[in-house]
Amino acid sequence: MDLKTGDLFWPKSAPCSSYPPLTQNIRCDVAIIGGGLTGAVIAEALSRDGIDTVVLDKRTPGCGSTSASTALILYEIDTPLSQLIQMRGEKAAVRSYRLCLDAIDQIDRTLLRLGNRCDFARRPSLFAAQRKADVPLLQAEFAARTRHGFQLEYVSQTEVERLFSFSRPAALASADAAEIDPLRFALRLLERAQSSGARIYAHTTVRHIETNRTGATLRTATGHVISAKRAIVAAGFETAELIRPKLVDLRSTYVMVTEPVASFEGWHERSLIWETGRPYHYLRTTSDGRIMIGGGDEAFVSAKKRDALIPQKARSHAAQLKRMFPQLNPKPALRWAGTFAETKDGLPLIGSLPAENKILLTLCYGANGTNFAMIAAAIAQDWVRGKRNPDARLFALER
Repeated sequence: MDLKTGDLFWPKSAPCSSYPPLTQNIRCDVAIIGGGLTGAVIAEALSRDGIDTVVLDKRTPGCGSTSASTALILYEIDTPLSQLIQMRGEKAAVRSYRLCLDAIDQIDRTLLRLGNRCDFARRPSLFAAQRKADVPLLQAEFAARTRHGFQLEYVSQTEVERLFSFSRPAALASADAAEIDPLRFALRLLERAQSSGARIYAHTTVRHIETNRTGATLRTATGHVISAKRAIVAAGFETAELIRPKLVDLRSTYVMVTEPVASFEGWHERSLIWETGRPYHYLRTTSDGRIMIGGGDEAFVSAKKRDALIPQKARSHAAQLKRMFPQLNPKPALRWAGTFAETKDGLPLIGSLPAENKILLTLCYGANGTNFAMIAAAIAQDWVRGKRNPDARLFALER
C-alpha cells in the first residue's frame, strides 16, 4: 500500500537510517514485522530484556506511516470518554484513558533512557467545540472525566477568546499533552535496540507466516526463512487484510506545515488544538517555530484519489490558519497526504488471531499511535514472557 504522498517534514530533520536487507536464513526468539514507531518501541523493550529480536521492514525502517505522522500526544482518544463508557463499559473505558495518560510519562522516561529528547515537549491541549450544537458533548465529557479523576478545565467562549486569537463556543483544556518528532523517536529506539543485540533488516518483505506448536516460520519475498519462537506484527495499516475487514475503516488525512513564524501571539502556551465533529482540524507547533495543521479527512478510496485532493486540502488548511491566527501570517511550506485506519471504539487492536497463539498483532490504529505503541510494548513484553497482562483484554481483537 502507498501509505503517504507529498513533501514530508520529519525526514528533513531526521533522515532515515540505513539497514541491510535480509540475505540469509536466520533464527531468533521474536521476529517483529514492521520497523515503524510501534515496532521500534517493542524492539527496544524486548532487546533490553535480553530477548533475541529481529525487525523486518519492507521499506526503510521508520519511513512508512511514522514519517507522515503529526505526533500530537494526547491521552484523549477520538472517542470521548463519555461515549466510550457507553460502548465498552465504565471500567474498561476509564482504564483505557488512564493507560493513554500514563503513556505520556512512559514516553518521557524512555527519552531520558535514550539520552535524546527527540524534540519532545510537554504542552497543554485544547479540545474545542466546532459549533454551539457541540457544547452539550463537551459538558458531558467534562463531567465524565472529572468524575473519574482526570484533571481538566471547562473553558467558556469568553475565556477561549481571551487566551486565543480565535473564538469557539466552548472547550476543554488539559495540561496533560505533548508533542514529539515521531521519526527521530523511532530511529533512536531502533538504534538502542540494535546496540542491545537486535538485528534490523530493511527492504525485506514477509510474504507468509505459518505457525506450529513450537514457533513461527516467516518467509520473505526473496525466499529466505526466519525461524522464530514468536512473531509480532507491527505493520500498521497494511495489516488490514489479515483481520476481519469490519474491524477497521481506512481514512485519508491531509497535513500542511508552514514556514517558521515570528511569534505565537494569540496561541496560548502553544497548546495542541483539536476539535469536535468529523472531519476536524488538529494543530501543533514544531521545535523550529512552525505550525503543523492536519485534518479534512476523507474515506480512503485509492491512493490516486487521495493524492488528487492534496492541493485543495492544503488551500483549506491555509485558509483555516488565517482565520484562527491572522496576526501570525503563516506561510505554507510543505504538504502531504497519508492513509490511516480507525476502529469503531478508537482503541488499538492488540492480540492474537484465533488458533494463532504464536503471532501477536500490535496494530496501533487511531489518532493516538504514540501512546498506543507504549501500551502495545508492555503487552508484548508480557506475551513474550508468557505472563498474563491484565490490560490486554481491553484491546483484544475479539472485542
